[in-house]
Amino acid sequence: MMTAYDLPDLPRLPPLTPEEKAKIAAEALVASPRQAGPNTAQTPILVPVR
Repeated sequence: MMTAYDLPDLPRLPPLTPEEKAKIAAEALVASPRQAGPNTAQTPILVPVR
């Protein structure tokens, strides 16, 4: 779910055109699924120190 934020002093992005929306939707339909969960290759393992 996407959330819009109103940030002071920053311009708002222009709305997407129907062509841009269609392109994004088409790319989303062909994207390969990714495995759920953290990327363990980049996730540090925290070990408690006594």
